[in-house]
Amino acid sequence: MLAPLPEPEPTRAAGAIDASALSAAAALLRGCQVRPTPIRMLVLAVLQVRTPSDGLMNPPDICRAILATGHATIVPTIYNVLSTLTDHGLAHRIRLGDRPAMYGAGPAATSLTVLMCESCDEVRTQFSPQIHAELQALAARRGFTMGENHLVLRGRCAACSAPAGQRDLAGRRR
Repeated sequence: MLAPLPEPEPTRAAGAIDASALSAAAALLRGCQVRPTPIRMLVLAVLQVRTPSDGLMNPPDICRAILATGHATIVPTIYNVLSTLTDHGLAHRIRLGDRPAMYGAGPAATSLTVLMCESCDEVRTQFSPQIHAELQALAARRGFTMGENHLVLRGRCAACSAPAGQRDLAGRRR
């Protein structure tokens, strides 16, 4: 028996999936010679409506976002769809240690910095071309050619760094 997913948290992605987002997803899928099934269009639309500051999503988050739209799915289906999307360059995967992989729309950005809170597990992304240019220069000085990469910074988000005693109802500091 499948364990129930935790209560979905409201996300901008869940509320922004409309006919135009699904149509755009279908067009991208067709352009890559991938059949635009309803679940593929939904997963791609969920990833596409997020902005870089919204961060990446893991498969359970994607599943919750789709469930919030009233469509039915399960996490294993999301993993299968994400595999297809990454194989065709419509999504990218970033592995963060022993955590579930995180996904974003489109090919992997080489100047992506991942900010990971060690207290609440929040993951945010930031495009940092200057930092990555420095890393490429460092690699070149050592005779190393960089491939696809991302920089992961671990620490505490603003909410978790707030002074003790200023927590919101969810237990996070305000």
